[in-house]
Amino acid sequence: MEYIRQQRMSLCRRLLLTTPGYRIVDICMMVGYDDLSAFNRTFKKYHALTPTQYRYQITRQK
Repeated sequence: MEYIRQQRMSLCRRLLLTTPGYRIVDICMMVGYDDLSAFNRTFKKYHALTPTQYRYQITRQK
């Protein structure tokens, strides 16, 4: 199960970088989550940021 979670988070990071027009909830669904709250908790557990904060940080660095 951990491997699947890691793969989902990896895909999520790529999508956050490459699809700025997509909403977080869209990415959540694309990577296999049907609960946005659970997705946000898992993402924050792995990255210490919410997906929105992560995207903001990445786009600021460019």
